[in-house]
Amino acid sequence: MDRVLDTARREFPGVDFARVDGRWQATVNAEVFGTRSLAELCAKLRRGLPKLAMEQLCRALAERGIPTRDSDVMKTAGGHYVLSLAPGLLVWSVPKMFRWFNTGRMVLYPSADPAGAADLLVELFDRQPWLRHQRECLEALMEPADASPI
Repeated sequence: MDRVLDTARREFPGVDFARVDGRWQATVNAEVFGTRSLAELCAKLRRGLPKLAMEQLCRALAERGIPTRDSDVMKTAGGHYVLSLAPGLLVWSVPKMFRWFNTGRMVLYPSADPAGAADLLVELFDRQPWLRHQRECLEALMEPADASPI
């Protein structure tokens, strides 16, 4: 149990966990999170999950040879995040899910597994080489002006 408690304290700095009357209780540090309410903190974390999931997906794609830029990710008015991988291939990060369209069908994949979603997207790029070509063309167009040999 000490390992679990140590992990929780490491993963959630600013939250202290203690056993009170045989039950676990979390105390939130208001200086760190701007609130003392655990419910309000949870609501803040839920609102941030699509962004975190998208960041993890971008890292996983980069590890698999599909780099992304910050400008590839957009925030919608509804608070969701959209990753533009190629013309016609958008990946939405909504609470608990990634979603994108593949040959006219919507693909839903749990955002708790960004590596698995990246594997499916890389597989899609491998099956449809024109996607990778379009992605490479977009990346070439977005190179900074000072990178030009002229």
